[in-house]
Amino acid sequence: MRLYKDKYYLILAVAAAVIGFVVYDITKAPTVSFWDCGEFIATSYIMGVPHPPGNPVYILLGRIFSMLPLAASIAVRVNLLSVLSSAGSIFVAFWLILRLSMGRRDKLPAGNARIGLGIGAFSGALIMGLSATFWSNAVETEVYGLSMLLMLIITYVAILWAESSPKPGSDRYLLLISYLLWLSLGIHMTTFILAVPLVLYLGFVDYKKSGFRRWPIWLIMSVFILYAVPIQTQIMSLFGIDISALELESLYLLLGVALLASVVMAVVARIMALETYRVWSLAVMIIISAGAGYSSQAYIPIRASEKPAINENDPSNWPRFKSFLERKQYGQESMITRMFHRRGSWQNQFVTHPSFGLLRLLGQQFSSPDANLALYREENAPSARTFALSLSILYILFLGLGGAFESVKRSRMDGSFVVLTMLLGTVGLVFYLNFSDGAFNKAIAPLAEVRNRDYFYTPGFMYFAILIGVAISSFLEWLSGLSDRPGTASRTWGRSIFAVAVLAALLLAFETASANFARNDRRGNLIPWDYANNILQSCDQDAILFTNGDNDTFPLWYLQEVEKVRRDVRVVNLSLLNTAWYIHQIKGQMGVPISLSYDQIENLEPVRIQGYSGIWRVQDEMVKHIITNCQGNEWYPPVYFAMTVASENKLGLEDHLILQGMAYKVVESTGTERVDAEVGQRIFGNVAHFRGIANPRVRKDDNDMRLVSNYISAMFQVVEEYEKAGKSDSALFMAEKAVALKPSESAWQAYAFLARMYARSSMYSRLDSLIAGISPATGERILLAVAQEMIMNREFEKAASLLEQTLLHFPSSFAALNNLVVSYYQRGDTTLAAEAIRKFRQHNSGDSTLMRSLDEMTERLEAFPLPPSGAE
Repeated sequence: MRLYKDKYYLILAVAAAVIGFVVYDITKAPTVSFWDCGEFIATSYIMGVPHPPGNPVYILLGRIFSMLPLAASIAVRVNLLSVLSSAGSIFVAFWLILRLSMGRRDKLPAGNARIGLGIGAFSGALIMGLSATFWSNAVETEVYGLSMLLMLIITYVAILWAESSPKPGSDRYLLLISYLLWLSLGIHMTTFILAVPLVLYLGFVDYKKSGFRRWPIWLIMSVFILYAVPIQTQIMSLFGIDISALELESLYLLLGVALLASVVMAVVARIMALETYRVWSLAVMIIISAGAGYSSQAYIPIRASEKPAINENDPSNWPRFKSFLERKQYGQESMITRMFHRRGSWQNQFVTHPSFGLLRLLGQQFSSPDANLALYREENAPSARTFALSLSILYILFLGLGGAFESVKRSRMDGSFVVLTMLLGTVGLVFYLNFSDGAFNKAIAPLAEVRNRDYFYTPGFMYFAILIGVAISSFLEWLSGLSDRPGTASRTWGRSIFAVAVLAALLLAFETASANFARNDRRGNLIPWDYANNILQSCDQDAILFTNGDNDTFPLWYLQEVEKVRRDVRVVNLSLLNTAWYIHQIKGQMGVPISLSYDQIENLEPVRIQGYSGIWRVQDEMVKHIITNCQGNEWYPPVYFAMTVASENKLGLEDHLILQGMAYKVVESTGTERVDAEVGQRIFGNVAHFRGIANPRVRKDDNDMRLVSNYISAMFQVVEEYEKAGKSDSALFMAEKAVALKPSESAWQAYAFLARMYARSSMYSRLDSLIAGISPATGERILLAVAQEMIMNREFEKAASLLEQTLLHFPSSFAALNNLVVSYYQRGDTTLAAEAIRKFRQHNSGDSTLMRSLDEMTERLEAFPLPPSGAE
């Protein structure tokens, strides 16, 4: 059935995609983002080789987008690849929901049933596209938007084949499926999770229609699964044969033998005029189409051999290319073996963990976690009673599971295919990925996941949203039958109910958009660009800068390779410094002073050293080697550690470090907690950018705020250095600049530091503006902390002045009154103490709890001995 010929459905599909595109375009990142985005933009622009598995198709498409005059910024151009592909996914999702809802009907429905099915598919497609994780991948340079588009296209084409088979020409869909499936590996391996349910679905459909007559096709396509789940290694181990080192070669061998056998059988069948000729020929073409899709991987060794500036793993020869494809950079253990040794508790992995708990993340996809649908509310009760249904439960329990039931009911094979794919992308991945919570099995997984892992579940959440769309479509179609009942009144009521249900379906899509807009709105977020720039600008000319992880490395690569900012600084990533290929690269291509020979580099290994508590890693040896060589050359080039580098990665050199802006410079002299205040003033006062940080309309996630806190820390270290030197004006300037960045209120000590400076200089007007921008509870806490510090330092007069200001802002603060009275008594001034108590009693006379506390304090004061005159 050619659904696209119906103009109503076509208009809705295009409208959904356009809405998605507009929303994504509005909320897209204005520049580079954190995590992998900087690396992907940079490697797209220079046609480099990113981290395994390399993403060659994505890099080539990213290169094309970087050349299109779509925006002034290269980053925005490449971001648009995600925007467009994600909008395309909404378009395909509409047709997939519609086809699942239609089942295997021969004719299009008419009347309200037609309208309901279209509205349900429209709403479901938008719910999918505007769900939390899907949306977050659509607004930055990430592989998941394009990967999900390809996954949906393959799913839809598979259902088209199942519907048209065994009609002449239908098998061209199988060739397209084979090509796209293997091409998807050039975008991201996530798409290949589809291989398992896909082959089962296609094979079962063909068996129901043709029996076992076409068994060679499905035997060959079953071999495809071994790329995603390489069980041939496990099978051979049962016979005592270890082929773990030849895992990839064994797959190539199987496919090669399958191709050769198919060619031979096709030739024999042709010569003997056998009917099986078509089957064997199709088998040959399927393998060839798979090879054509997989050929995109050739980009990796070809481009690596040209030595681009970013060339992760240098996969220019077969051993390194094989290791690259097998992703050995992330560990030698097979994922199949790894999944049988649990790294986290079932409760954390399936339910509760905030970073990867499946049900917790699923409940956050389509609505706000605290959003409820009030079903009953009694306003006049003593305390208003409410019976409400959590919207996340509505989506999961009723719509998601209802959609799964309806899709299988309407077409058993098609529905089962989609439901199985959803289960593999959710429950299956819990087993397969086996995320670590850092507590369940410390022997093999002592560390918890370093970031939110919701993106791994993107396929599962996407198919779950499609099932939600099926549920909405099915429900609206069922309601449409009410308008067809005999009798004018019945039809009128039926149409009214149907109209309300259509509005509710549209409102569900709006609810998803509303719930997820703020957390996925990247407008104005220039923090990653500025953070990278500020680190680079903190380094002297030609410096070597040691960085720690993704967020202090990838944005720097972007700035250097794409925007040509501070290309003189040689960024050396400590994690990669554990690999020989990277040491060769930074020596040969970046000019990092490494005097080791090729063989010496190749033979570097972690060792245990007597007297050293931990393992002496390759990165430790190389950091020592590089610093020693620079020291021997009169500290040229200068060496820095990014501020984000952990203490254990600095080799105990803390006494040889001086903080300069956002980086620690390694120097010959020694000293503790040293700060170059003048360099800090130059960096933070003139060179650094802090765009959008203080703007409340710019959305900042926990990662942004964590990195912004590094600014606050570094700037207040400059403040303390100026205070030690007696340069109060410079100290105050820097403190005000730090607090102007609006640190989170959990970092209230920054506000308290500045408040203390204001109070000691009697700048109470500035103190008023400081606490006006934060919550009353935090403001009170800050002023009390400063006052108590003054009391401890016996600065009673200043403490009293500050506490008087505190009570003006917070007249019900008993703690402020208590400290104020103590300050007065320490000065021997009982008159002022009594007046403060009187004013407090007058202002808070209606609060019985405060009055009791006040009476108890008054009783204690009567026995309080006054200090001798002049005690202050």
